[in-house]
Amino acid sequence: LGALGPVMQAQQQQIQHQIKTSQESELAEKLSKLDEQEKAATTDEEKESIQTQRQAVQSAPPTQVMPVMPDMSKMYGMNDPRVMVFSLTDVVSGILVNIFLLISGAGLVAAREWGRKMAIWVAAIKIGRLVILEAYSVIVVAPVIAKGMAESMQEMMSQMPPGSGGAPPQLGPQIATIYGTMFTVTAVCMLVFGSIYPGILLWMLTRPDAKAACQRS
Repeated sequence: LGALGPVMQAQQQQIQHQIKTSQESELAEKLSKLDEQEKAATTDEEKESIQTQRQAVQSAPPTQVMPVMPDMSKMYGMNDPRVMVFSLTDVVSGILVNIFLLISGAGLVAAREWGRKMAIWVAAIKIGRLVILEAYSVIVVAPVIAKGMAESMQEMMSQMPPGSGGAPPQLGPQIATIYGTMFTVTAVCMLVFGSIYPGILLWMLTRPDAKAACQRS
């Protein structure tokens, strides 16, 4: 997301430049035709009418408006070091723990005691990791992302022409509350469902028969 934001902004600027160039060319063509009509006019009434048309053309709003695309880095908090640290910690720790889970699985297939002990440690670490990460996500990350999304949505809505459903200024806090609630619920679900497998692992591998089987091997 951090790399995607600048790419999307560059594309948006290119499209906006093309739209602006097209509108300027269209405006210049209309004004040129009005100049020719004014030169060919024979009465003051015709000239005044053409001048009125010229003023209307010059003051007319753009026929095509390119809305400002949200800043992806700001929208998802990727420009905040706290979110970056959380994301990197989440990915790196998840990979490392699962590598050890795979190794312990090989030991369990061979019914080795070291595999059982390693799997128990890995399961406990998985649950502890989830508790720490999801708590940090709710307390620190969720408010940052919710605020960024609310501000980005508000900027997009403010670009809408009047009368087309633009959002009132006070809508920002409501959006932040909605997104904050969504992220909090997501974090709780991640904790609950992510703890199912390591919880079962802890229960099964601490049973006397599992311990006896690995010790006999």
